[in-house]
Amino acid sequence: MMDKKEIVNLEGIIQQTTSEINFGTQLEILAANKKGEEVDVGLYPLCRFISTDKDLIQFEIYVDKKIIRIPIEELENAIQSAKKWVRSENLFPYSDDNQF
Repeated sequence: MMDKKEIVNLEGIIQQTTSEINFGTQLEILAANKKGEEVDVGLYPLCRFISTDKDLIQFEIYVDKKIIRIPIEELENAIQSAKKWVRSENLFPYSDDNQF
């Protein structure tokens, strides 16, 4: 079970390309509102896509004091699985009277 943390629901994102020495071109994802204006959520960037050796593209997120990198193909597979399987709790035929 995850620790209780503040949930920030974004209305949009901004895609921004950047370049750093020894890293090549990157795509940063920034928080945005519906109008496409940047929003400060205390994390900049939210995440980014980087290219490592031999053009392997990885999705990079930041957790506590760690940088987590996931191959983009694995992220694409997870997104396809999420579209297929993830559903809101209110879509299940539960009755409030039958809570555990």
